[in-house]
Amino acid sequence: MALILGAAALGWLPSPDQSRELALWQALPQPPQSQAVRPYRAADFCVDWTGQAASEVDCRSGYLLGSLTRARQPDIDPVWHRVREAVAGRIEAASDLTQHLQQRFVTHPNPALGQILFHFKAKTDRWRDRWSRLAELKAHEIDASRYAEVFSLLLDMHGQTYEPVGNRFKSINWHPARAMDQSSVLLVRGQTLEQNLKWAPWVITGCCAILLMLAWVGWRWRGWLLMAAMSTIACLSLLIVADASVRFGEGSAVFAFNPLGNQMERQSYILLGVMGLLLVLQGLAPWLSTLARLCSQRVGLLMMALIAAMLAAYGLLGPAGGSELLKVSMALAAGLLTAMQGRSVHLTAELAPGALKPWHLLGQLGRRPPATGLAQPLDLIGQQLGRPILQMAVFTMSGLALAALVFNDFGASLVTACMAISALFFVFGARITLAVSALMALAAWLASQTSKVQARLSLMVDPLTASISDFARLAAFEQATAAMTAGFGKIAWCNGVGACIPLQSLSDYMPVVLAGALGRYGTLMYFLMFVTALILLAAWLVRRSLTQTDLGTRTVTLTAFYLLLGTLVQTLVTFLGNWRVIPLTGLGTPLVSIGLSSFLAPALAVGLIIALGRIEQRGDGR
Repeated sequence: MALILGAAALGWLPSPDQSRELALWQALPQPPQSQAVRPYRAADFCVDWTGQAASEVDCRSGYLLGSLTRARQPDIDPVWHRVREAVAGRIEAASDLTQHLQQRFVTHPNPALGQILFHFKAKTDRWRDRWSRLAELKAHEIDASRYAEVFSLLLDMHGQTYEPVGNRFKSINWHPARAMDQSSVLLVRGQTLEQNLKWAPWVITGCCAILLMLAWVGWRWRGWLLMAAMSTIACLSLLIVADASVRFGEGSAVFAFNPLGNQMERQSYILLGVMGLLLVLQGLAPWLSTLARLCSQRVGLLMMALIAAMLAAYGLLGPAGGSELLKVSMALAAGLLTAMQGRSVHLTAELAPGALKPWHLLGQLGRRPPATGLAQPLDLIGQQLGRPILQMAVFTMSGLALAALVFNDFGASLVTACMAISALFFVFGARITLAVSALMALAAWLASQTSKVQARLSLMVDPLTASISDFARLAAFEQATAAMTAGFGKIAWCNGVGACIPLQSLSDYMPVVLAGALGRYGTLMYFLMFVTALILLAAWLVRRSLTQTDLGTRTVTLTAFYLLLGTLVQTLVTFLGNWRVIPLTGLGTPLVSIGLSSFLAPALAVGLIIALGRIEQRGDGR
């Protein structure tokens, strides 16, 4: 199986000759000499011309932010002289580089190098034309409109954008200017991409062989089948990412270089990290049930630690890392709650159903058992069951508030809410679940009134006139895909007029990209098979938990179930959102999209399921 996956990668990985970064690396083995001198940028012009700190002025117009009056220092002749020298030198350097690339293209014809040459020629001609209207002006003739033209020209010549809020200058990674100022970065990227493409088939073969053997040892043929399916999907993801790393932006008038050129390297590290996580899980398998029992003894402390970890993850790793930790934490909390209280609540429902009435449980939350005398049996049961309800409620509401209100992460909030509602239903039945669901529905309605959600609704209903135009480009991608045969190497990242699929295509819009690789019917078949497999595995885990007597083993089983449930919800939301059945939520497609947020939950679920085989071999859970 590992050899088959390696051979598939060897046959379907794109040729590195199509990479523009690699073409530049071959054309410029050494960085150009112009990098030795610091270029004169738009930010320097803004400070020199106005005589003020860049944070005090709007550099686009040269007006002071405090008084909205034009700022210009008294002696501007030296500044204008420096600008003229800098612009002329920049145009000359671009012309020299263009000539060098032209000579290289004549001796070594390469379509990728030809595209770089096209962008350089177009930019150089454009810069020369724009400067011809300004070069003969005197310093005192530079009014507000001419100042704005010079500032805009310097921005473009150095491949930058400017945001007045915060006074931020950002470099455009795919701009031709990167070959002049940061060519070493592009050269390293091209060389790295070539090495990744060269060694990827062998690394895939070795890693898949290790994982498949480990799965066989842990759970024989069932573990092998599960790991084989996961490895196949991960390889599919890597093939798509590799194609984007080489071919994204071909034929576009915007992308001189590939904005996704480093994604294969990034995704390779993520997949290696997932492999390491699976190895660690299998190494910890004999102690997982013991760890779960320890967690059940300190549920409140565990949930506080999880909330702190989520807050740290959102702050340090960003929304992607924080949302994934939120989902994993909710799966662990829900697994603990279901394992600890599921059977107790079931017996209570049979013997004392009055104790499970919502108003009775709420009435016992703040009460303590009396120091003397006997309490009513229903009150004791309510106090015993009320504590986990309170802990779960605080944890869920804190996580959802953190994700939705603080970080605007509605996708993770939706998945987390589905897991929490499912846990409440399995443990406490329909009454409490309906009450909590009503509160969540109210909160969802309030969230739907925000501008972000309204924009996504408009995007779903009318993609061509919505304020966010991503769906318009997705529609163009789908039309280009329909006009050609799907397959690797044939994904239409850009259509015939040069409009490319959004840069978030490898994360938010992977189902649409899958249609370019597998075809529409192939993508539908993949979706149905993946969802069916998740449902069957989740149902098997629930049934398995009913026969396990050990609390720790039952917790591991149910945690894997909730991880699969979160993966199922995320899959449905992602595919249906891309198919414009529901609004988009910004979630990635599990096991296919780039980033750890698409792999962590399903990989943990697979690792826990395979670890269950080793736990049961030791006699736990029986």
